[in-house]
Amino acid sequence: MRQVLNPTQPNKMLRQELLDLLLQHEVDVVFTKVDGTMREMRCTLMPSMLPTPVTAANGKEEKPTKENTSVIRVFCTENDKKEWRSFRVDSVISANKRVLL
Repeated sequence: MRQVLNPTQPNKMLRQELLDLLLQHEVDVVFTKVDGTMREMRCTLMPSMLPTPVTAANGKEEKPTKENTSVIRVFCTENDKKEWRSFRVDSVISANKRVLL
């Protein structure tokens, strides 16, 4: 199923739609990188696909930093990556749910 996001929508609404999609699915997001090149990234925020939280040297879980609402931080699920990445909400061209066969 292909879901193309409308870049003319307010960022807040677009951000929430992206977050809702990412929390429920693995998603192929196409966006423009800061250097102007296009990038397609397979990513998710599904709890079952995220790595376990990292603990600091003192044994306590690290506290999250203040959220930047213009950026979404996701877990990249591509075979060679498997790490946290981010993209700017206003740079998103499309977001497509991955269909598992």
